[in-house]
Amino acid sequence: MISQIELDLNELPESEKKVAEYILANAKEVLHMTIHELATKAEASSAAVVRFLSVAWNRGLSSAENPFIRGGGEHAAC
Repeated sequence: MISQIELDLNELPESEKKVAEYILANAKEVLHMTIHELATKAEASSAAVVRFLSVAWNRGLSSAENPFIRGGGEHAAC
């Protein structure tokens, strides 16, 4: 997932780019964050985080490959 984010970074809208850059810089930390926590840390909106994760999901990442997709609760992106 990280390598795909790096490839797509320049194609992202500015708000989603903030999310991507934060994830790249803090990959292990974000695994334990809620969408709202990630948005706050990345200085983006929760909607930008959800859009970014939706793009990642639509690029073919399965739930097993996408660490942000959880079985429910606040961590669930979809």
